[in-house]
Amino acid sequence: MGKRSVPLTFEGKNTKLSTYVNKIAKSVSDSRPDAEQFTMSAQALTEVELLIKHAIHIISQNTSSILQYSGAATVGLKTVEVATKVGFYGNLSKDMERGGQVALDSYLGNANSGVSV
Repeated sequence: MGKRSVPLTFEGKNTKLSTYVNKIAKSVSDSRPDAEQFTMSAQALTEVELLIKHAIHIISQNTSSILQYSGAATVGLKTVEVATKVGFYGNLSKDMERGGQVALDSYLGNANSGVSV
């Protein structure tokens, strides 16, 4: 029997990460110029969710190791950037770093505007 995704809690709700992945897939499908829709099967959504969880786990482990070896007690942006570069390479690493920066900027923008995240 294969792995199954476990519901995660987002914004106080018990929602699967695959729900958000599905929304992104629908957005990409809707924005295609040829109007040809693509869909994702439930199994594909589960696999994407597991890959995301695995990537987060790798970054978390690397961050923990970096903090342990450096003797630091606080996770900073530079620590996470290094942990990502150690765990991933090439375009994937660059894309992850850019995506993380966009997410951080979005979070800080929402936090500064009084909108709850």
